[in-house]
Amino acid sequence: TLGAEVRQALIKQLKKLIKNPIQLRDVRLFDVFKDDKNLTQKSLAFSLVFGSNSGTLTEEMVNPVFEALQEGIEKNYGYQVRKQTV
Repeated sequence: TLGAEVRQALIKQLKKLIKNPIQLRDVRLFDVFKDDKNLTQKSLAFSLVFGSNSGTLTEEMVNPVFEALQEGIEKNYGYQVRKQTV
């Protein structure tokens, strides 16, 4: 399925990006949205869980990995990533 394909691409890309002490704990598809006006596109939403055995992760540690993941997924796999600003 497309969800499994994108999940594997995320995991593959993350394995290239993650360095100690960051660990990937889980990648889970939690939503699929199909627009009735554009039946050729789907929006997939994933939950990514990072952790560390050596302490609490900070935004400064995780955000660069997440940003590089978004860039790599678009560049290497051609998926469009919708970025959300906080």
